[in-house]
Amino acid sequence: MLRLFVWMMSVSIFSVSCKMTAEGIIATTEDVGAPVLLEFSQDSAECVSLSFTEKVELLNLEVRSGNLSTMGDLIFSGEQISVTEKVLKQQDGVSGETEQLAEEGGSLLQVVFSDSHVLEAGHGYMLSGVAQDFQGNSLLFQVPFHGFNQNVAGVVFSEVRSGYSKPKVEYIELYVHTGGDMAGIVLSAANKDFEYVFPSLEVAAGEYLVLHMRSLEQESGHVDELDGNLNASTASDSCENARDLWVPLTGKIVGNSDVLVLRERTNGKMLDALLYAHPEISETIKKKTLPVAQLAVDSGAWQGSAEIDGWAFSDGLTNSSTTRSLSRQNIAQIQQAAENGLCHHIAGGEVILDFVLYNGGEPGNLFINLRSKHGASFMILCGHNS
Repeated sequence: MLRLFVWMMSVSIFSVSCKMTAEGIIATTEDVGAPVLLEFSQDSAECVSLSFTEKVELLNLEVRSGNLSTMGDLIFSGEQISVTEKVLKQQDGVSGETEQLAEEGGSLLQVVFSDSHVLEAGHGYMLSGVAQDFQGNSLLFQVPFHGFNQNVAGVVFSEVRSGYSKPKVEYIELYVHTGGDMAGIVLSAANKDFEYVFPSLEVAAGEYLVLHMRSLEQESGHVDELDGNLNASTASDSCENARDLWVPLTGKIVGNSDVLVLRERTNGKMLDALLYAHPEISETIKKKTLPVAQLAVDSGAWQGSAEIDGWAFSDGLTNSSTTRSLSRQNIAQIQQAAENGLCHHIAGGEVILDFVLYNGGEPGNLFINLRSKHGASFMILCGHNS
């Protein structure tokens, strides 16, 4: 099941319920627990879906701008929101778990907004309401989501540097193989349970984006380059031939073992995944990352095993050195695949996945001539200078 970011409060009636019969009032053992919200997904610009463990009625629905911490203006409510129950079929693309629960009495509801143009792509919104079952048990929920992006850019991981040595910080570099809008694309790092949602940003095929994974308080110039000026960002390691973006946090997010995932939207299709592990990966990190690794394999974003021995081998990648990074070596091949309409072969393919470790890591540099493999996809090369 996909992880769901949602604040909920359950309201249940007494643990023993009663009903009227010809003989009078008797106690029953009927289900009196509150319904559970299983999954939330965006189907289109004007429609979202919510699946529950029980048949429910949705009440008091509203959409506001903002998020849990900064609730904004009311966007939709009342008659501006309609709800229909969707009959689950295999071709609908719902998860097997959701389909099974529906057969056991659950439901999948589609919530439709009256005017999709009001919701801006990539902007944050909050859907809230009450799900009430037929026994009177209710669930108060708030689900954050982003305006639907109908022109999602095609991007893959191209480079990762996990080292931090002030003033140089960790970064993740992306390559754009298909132009479009970055709005709402989610980059996640499983080790720290971190997610970054990209703002609305039109990009063209062939561009690079560098997401710097922290912003130092002692330094200025952390500017998100959302327009055509690639020199707007002046903080350390800003890249003049790529768009710089900055995570507005100061703590460490990525390390030398992690599972990185790109999704087209929250809980949406995986665009790419990178699984990499240091030989000394801890049991704690394994516990955090292995479930996400399995999702990446199940989705096809990563070919091969979800077990550690099927990951990229990041020996030599440290948490303190800024002179080494994990670099993808087949960007030209990926671009050619995209141009030939073979985007479904890009993420996770044995030929497509091809990273090496090299010395002298700086954002914006790739070394196509260092292509090599270890097992199915990788080989670690050290000592190559930039």
